[in-house]
Amino acid sequence: RIPTESFSVSANNRWVGYFGNGTINVLDLETHKEHKLSFPPKADKNRSMISLRGFSADEKLLVLIQDDAIFVLDAANGKVVSRVGEKKATKLRRLSLNPDNKALAWELENGVYVHDLGPEKKALHIPDAKFLNWHPSGTILVECRDQKGNRRIERWDWKSKVAAWSFPAHEKPSGFRPQFWASHDGRLALSARSVVNDQPLPPWIKKLHAWLRVRPPPAEYLEVFVLDGESLRELKQWKKMDYDPMLGNNFHFDFTPDGNYFVISDESFIEHWPIPPHSWLKSSLWASPVLLAVLSLLALRQFWRRCQRATISPSV
Repeated sequence: RIPTESFSVSANNRWVGYFGNGTINVLDLETHKEHKLSFPPKADKNRSMISLRGFSADEKLLVLIQDDAIFVLDAANGKVVSRVGEKKATKLRRLSLNPDNKALAWELENGVYVHDLGPEKKALHIPDAKFLNWHPSGTILVECRDQKGNRRIERWDWKSKVAAWSFPAHEKPSGFRPQFWASHDGRLALSARSVVNDQPLPPWIKKLHAWLRVRPPPAEYLEVFVLDGESLRELKQWKKMDYDPMLGNNFHFDFTPDGNYFVISDESFIEHWPIPPHSWLKSSLWASPVLLAVLSLLALRQFWRRCQRATISPSV
């Protein structure tokens, strides 16, 4: 049991960084050994609050907030690697280093900010956006609004957006606010919305439901899309018909660390859904109906020629 004021756990659940009694310590959960970091140089209980915000992907760096600045420290000794001034640092919602530790992204009420930690000191502000995650390419995945005010997911580089995805048009969207998530490595994205079921049932189907005492289709259903994190093309679509509209925005989705499953939960259930793999052959075949048609014609031609040879009698 360790008294702490703030703490953070590394991605592999091995390291815990915590701030308490005026010092920052890093604990190895495997060996139970810990070491004290030298930041701040003259720490005491009267100094301002320090908030630890996470380790880098390689677990070599530790990010924290103190007063009006963001600090990136060497997790081994506490040496300051980078410092970024931010007047609203204590109000940050999300804070994350990119995969190669060369850029820092954070989220405030007015959007997402990206700051280059290298010599170029590039900066980017994406207004009215929410941070989702970094993509392995170094670009960033965010939730934004399009020109009509609809929420959508976008991928940005240092200059502008390079990819975007919006929900398919639907005449009767419900009041459920669209939700967006990204996998732990940024290679997959997920979006969900509630849609009004506007497909009327034939009268005989309604009578059959009543006779079999089967519940009719719900008035609303949950529509879920899994997207490729780079191109933002659709990989998979689900329709969850047993959705309770009274739950509103209480749904929560998350990917497993390996990216092969995602978990959906609300106030009454937890479900574990697999994400089918997408091979290059299957994707290319689905993307090219012309190729399928040509292959089908060739197969029919080959079959017809074999039938012709079988029906022709050999000459004497």
